[in-house]
Formats: sequence, C-alpha cells, structure tokens
Amino acid sequence: MPDGRILLTSMRFVDTTFPLVVAVGSNVYDRSEFDSMTRGFETYFERGERYAVLTYTPEGPSLPDARYRKLIADWANEPRVRELSRKLCVGSATVVQSQLVRGALTAILWLWTPPTPHRIVGTPREGVEWCLDRLLLSGISIQCSREQMQTQLQREAFSG
Repeated sequence: MPDGRILLTSMRFVDTTFPLVVAVGSNVYDRSEFDSMTRGFETYFERGERYAVLTYTPEGPSLPDARYRKLIADWANEPRVRELSRKLCVGSATVVQSQLVRGALTAILWLWTPPTPHRIVGTPREGVEWCLDRLLLSGISIQCSREQMQTQLQREAFSG
C-alpha cells in the first residue's frame, strides 16, 4: 500500500501460545474475512479445549459495513456458537486503538451480552494480560512466563 501499511486480506489465528489464541484481523472486512474468522473458531470448537482469545487488528483497518456487522452478529448469536463459546472460551478481549471506537464498542456491550466475559482494551499488552488473568482464574495453566508470552506474541502476532 502507498502509506507503508501491509494489506492483510483474511483473519489469521496465532495459537503457538495456546491456551491463549490471538485472532489477527485483516485490513478489509469482506466475505473472505468472515469465512476465515468462522473457520478459525470452528478449529477451536472442534479441539474442545478451553482457551482465551484476543482479537487484534493492525492499526488502520476499515470498519465493517452494516452488512458484515450483521453477518458477524448473526453468527455470534447462533445458539450452537454461543453454547460452544460459553463452554470453551474463558474470556475474550478486543484491542481497539481508537478511544472513540473503544467507547462505542463498550456501549454496545451494555446492550448485548456476549456468552463469555469480554473486555475492550487499548493495547495488545493490556489484552494479553487480561486474557492471561482469565485463564488463571479458570484454573488453566500457562506454560511460560507472562513476559515470555508477551515477547513471543509481539513477534508472531503484533509486529505485522
């Protein structure tokens, strides 16, 4: 891209730090992004192990239009998806760098209750910490130190 950003075209999942999974969103919301997202979550539903998920989109993404927001909301509200999320996901966080958008998403969460605890955060570090706290509160052990996990995720998920 002319401004130096890398164009990501579909969501990818970083799970080398499982039970913490990082869903790295693309810069463009379209059917391909939606299909990548649902396929990725199906992988963890089929795995059947408890996890926490941090959703991160590199700075500068476009926001999904109304059609894709509805598509995502309809999928997230399917009884099967809600039940598997409640059973397997101990918590999720979404990194939103814009304070204005963070406020808007927080307001949405006053109106819609996700099936698991959810937090809107301003930085990846804050999101990782919150997810690790949720894992530990749920009795799920982590195989490395917090700092090792932060370093590994910085390299694998947050550096573009």
